[in-house]
Amino acid sequence: MQVTILTVQDDNGLHTTLHAGRSTALSSLRKNYAPDKGVDDAGLVQHLTDKQGLSILIEDQWTPNPEHDEQDKAVIELARAEHQRDGEVEIDDSAIISYSDDGGAYVGAWVWVTLDEVHEDGGDEASQGGGN
Repeated sequence: MQVTILTVQDDNGLHTTLHAGRSTALSSLRKNYAPDKGVDDAGLVQHLTDKQGLSILIEDQWTPNPEHDEQDKAVIELARAEHQRDGEVEIDDSAIISYSDDGGAYVGAWVWVTLDEVHEDGGDEASQGGGN
């Protein structure tokens, strides 16, 4: 499921809200800051930053679906049957599913990686999960 995080800094401070998508975030901006009626969604953020001096950040994030329907559950079971290998590739009950227009779906999975193979020297970063 996609969610949109809207952060606005105005004269009253920093405000962060969570929305069901970009269009609802833009509607919230329009409602709360009442720009000129002639400004379309594409120019809304620019208008508010130029005319009202707001700082605006809009971020789209993907989150796991809180509840899967029967089709989703069947897709997860099929993905497990075809691809899961315990300790190597594992698929959670709450896996993210992205349906495609070509009659298939991508299913999120956990893939095991040995950290010693990531860092040739096998140093502290690999054992502690640090370093990006």
